[in-house]
Amino acid sequence: MVKWSIIEYCGLAEKSSCGYCKNAGHKASLGTENGVEDPDEGDSVSFGCFAHIMDSENFMRLLEYGWSGSGKYIYKPTMERTCCPQYTIRLDSTKFILSRSQRKVLRQMNEFLKNDIRPRSSVKEEQPMETVVGEAASSSTAAEQKPHDSSNNSSKKVDKSDNPVQKKKEMRRQRCFARWREKGLDVEEMKKARAAEEEARRRTVESYILEPDDSWKHRLEVKLVRTSSQEFKERYDESFSLFEKYQKIIHKDHDSSKAGFKRFLVDTPLFDDEILRYLHFPNECCHWDPRNLISRPPPGPYTTGSYHQWYILDGRLLAVGVIDILPRCVSSKYMYYDPDYTFLSLGTYTALREIAFTREVMKHRPDIKYYYMGYYISTCPKMRYKGKFRPSELLCDRSFQWVPLDECDRMLNNNDNKFTVFRPNETPAEMQTRDQLLLLVDGKILPYADICDLAPSLKEVADSAEVKEKLDAFASRIGSDMSGLILYLSDFQDIDTSE
Repeated sequence: MVKWSIIEYCGLAEKSSCGYCKNAGHKASLGTENGVEDPDEGDSVSFGCFAHIMDSENFMRLLEYGWSGSGKYIYKPTMERTCCPQYTIRLDSTKFILSRSQRKVLRQMNEFLKNDIRPRSSVKEEQPMETVVGEAASSSTAAEQKPHDSSNNSSKKVDKSDNPVQKKKEMRRQRCFARWREKGLDVEEMKKARAAEEEARRRTVESYILEPDDSWKHRLEVKLVRTSSQEFKERYDESFSLFEKYQKIIHKDHDSSKAGFKRFLVDTPLFDDEILRYLHFPNECCHWDPRNLISRPPPGPYTTGSYHQWYILDGRLLAVGVIDILPRCVSSKYMYYDPDYTFLSLGTYTALREIAFTREVMKHRPDIKYYYMGYYISTCPKMRYKGKFRPSELLCDRSFQWVPLDECDRMLNNNDNKFTVFRPNETPAEMQTRDQLLLLVDGKILPYADICDLAPSLKEVADSAEVKEKLDAFASRIGSDMSGLILYLSDFQDIDTSE
């Protein structure tokens, strides 16, 4: 059975100021055909649509082509034109390695829960996992956009060979290798043995998640809640109040509203009932009828859809993670927390718990092993922290292949952090054409190529340069292997087809 999604064309969204850098200065270069100066340089540019209803597989495929979402607004940065190119970043949860600072965050949380001991110094962290509220969806509203720190947006190159700490580490390694050689040991074999020992000693996030007993001073409960559930509604006001407090204190945003909170962090185009729903049509050229929604029982635990993950400390909301469970990933969209508990490094802690959660989901649904962290912007300090969750990968915006983050960082560094194609020698991915698109026209779903068989008035609209330009813009941003996307274009509505 084909699973359908209905999305409405919005088009390009251009803003003269950028929420990440606040100024101009970045353009296309490496791996592109030209680096011609553009009169719109400095603008934040993205292409967007409004998703009325979205199948989880279609949304997953859009993410794999560089799209993202904020509420029901889905968008893709126009990489060659936008001032701050945004690359989709993901982590294979099965390969995740805890860093020293991340282990420290987990230990500090346990110390607080067990003994009510606050850390003397918390781990420095940047903005938590998020799709920036309002930044992407500015075409529908600007009121919900929160401010961003515009400081330190320079794109400096860093040569690790000039780092004294790195030099000392390398000198110690070479002395160790020399001692092995003096003893007649094979250096490569010893390195492999050391790596195996380190792997055996390596702790996981799960090993820090302890079951509390009666002696603990605090109790932390992590609960996954569907945004469509009654349980979610019962804590709705508390969740909004926490969001409002977070926005005011952390982001100096005093204009948060319940409507904006609902629009960007609660509303979702994904099938969000307790059962999966399918749009079913006998053929492509049939009439749209909401009664064609067919209910089916869920296949098991962790069905796809939109969720809030509650962190409940002693009965009160401490933090909330906004996530989607999709066919091949857990996608982290936003996180907000009680600013009174900043000392617990909650941005890092909740991200680590989400990685562990991804691995838990994978036990029931083996295809879901990736943890998506939204976009990575190499010049933005508030976004670079995502690279600390290793080994991460960035999405090449031409071949749509995944490339190790370390390799991407080197290429971005060498290219002054301008838009970079990470696989310039690979064949660009094949995208859709106008004729392949399915449109919702006159109450029918049909390919663009078949519109000419309808009323002359519809054919006239379909042949117009404006409509062709819109359809080409949309088609060029989705892969040729995608199916089930139905595009609603206002140009085709309210047309007299009686002749």
